[in-house]
Amino acid sequence: MVETISCFLTGGYTEAGYLQHFFELINPKYRYIQRLPNKTVKKKGKEKALCTSYSGLTGEALIDEICHYLESEKIRRDVEQSKAVIIEDDTDDRFAGMSREEVKLYLREVQDRIHRLLSEPIPIIFILACPEIESWFIADWSNGFRSLFLDKKRMSEIEVGNRGLLEHSFHKYVKDELLAGEENPELYSEKNPYMKMSQCICDALHYISIKPEEKIDNASIKTICNIKESRQVYYSKKKDGALMVKRILPEVVAETCRMYFVDGYNELKAL
Repeated sequence: MVETISCFLTGGYTEAGYLQHFFELINPKYRYIQRLPNKTVKKKGKEKALCTSYSGLTGEALIDEICHYLESEKIRRDVEQSKAVIIEDDTDDRFAGMSREEVKLYLREVQDRIHRLLSEPIPIIFILACPEIESWFIADWSNGFRSLFLDKKRMSEIEVGNRGLLEHSFHKYVKDELLAGEENPELYSEKNPYMKMSQCICDALHYISIKPEEKIDNASIKTICNIKESRQVYYSKKKDGALMVKRILPEVVAETCRMYFVDGYNELKAL
């Protein structure tokens, strides 16, 4: 009988739909049961709305909801049969100004709080996206954002050659402006703790869509017209995030995201 791992995730469409597949790539020995939030992808790929009460759950609100969820004796017994518990969450600005030791202390306190509700202290693994899941799409660029720009269905209105120009322009923005030369996208949160990475990405792509002549080197008039007339130069956390989370490889993400993500990755891989 295959052992299970109980999963509690950030309340977002990207996470709620496809993270179980991502965990399976890290350690395929287990069956991953999504406890929170509700799954947004049914069998045969049909979409289902994210429950309003779970939408946007992160940080302390997510931990509170997990503890509330475990108050049910039946659910608690089910979770106690798991090999481990995964808590996947965005860090956002939660750890701004905190040392690594202070972060570890905070996570131990969360772990202790959940263990007090369980009859046995099963492993609790934190899979952290710092500051948001977009850092993973940047870390594995080929399977993340690059794959989005080169996707002929997603970018059907953009001519083939122009897709590469867009990808190159956006990659340059990410390296030079968003990350300011840092290799690890997790470091974004230390320099810009109160600016959401996902919103900066949305704003940057919107600017490229209306002013391609300013962001794409030596762009021809034909290229500029093609990009301006297209309705596909944007970033949707719900739709595009779901595409990329199915493509990215956790081992590639772990090579770059070595401040937060790699700890949970190594724990789950070794389980």
